[in-house]
Amino acid sequence: MESFCAATRWLILSLAKRPQRWKCWPTTTTASPKISPFPLKLERPNNKEDKAMARVTIEQVKNWNSKLSNGFAFDIERYVVWSEKQAVKYIKLEDGTTLGVTLMYRAIKAPNGYSYTGKHQPCLHLQIWHKSHTEGMMHSWGMGVTIDVGDEQDKKKWNELCKLSTVLDEQKIMELCKLNHHKELADKVGRII
Repeated sequence: MESFCAATRWLILSLAKRPQRWKCWPTTTTASPKISPFPLKLERPNNKEDKAMARVTIEQVKNWNSKLSNGFAFDIERYVVWSEKQAVKYIKLEDGTTLGVTLMYRAIKAPNGYSYTGKHQPCLHLQIWHKSHTEGMMHSWGMGVTIDVGDEQDKKKWNELCKLSTVLDEQKIMELCKLNHHKELADKVGRII
């Protein structure tokens, strides 16, 4: 019991230092003959300051997918984890590999190379995925290639990515791969076109 009291004291003191982050109050034990195993009730406040995972409904995903074309689909995982809207597409290549295409925004760096300008560039991220020894799994080596498409923008706009998805069909994506200087992409795509 002594260690429990010490732990409770430590918790109360540590929470008292930052009362804006936690709500802490004693639970009522007088109504029950049993003593509560933990005499404090803790609750995390729901502030805008707290970074929480994004929430999405099926209707929202269907709405966002309906705006995309040429086989692109809304990337739910990226949205839920990072709160960023991206469109993804996977193209099967003849040798059994898969070309992963992500339509997204990247932040534009200032000329000094260390800070950002606050503007965003729509781009395609291309990466080749290979079958793994584990059934249903794939892996990729390296970071892939990022190719700028469209104009710089002050804000990330989902509708702009949707407009770009109408222009970027498989033939156009393959041409961009061929023009890029990434050897693995150029070799693989060169055999397809």
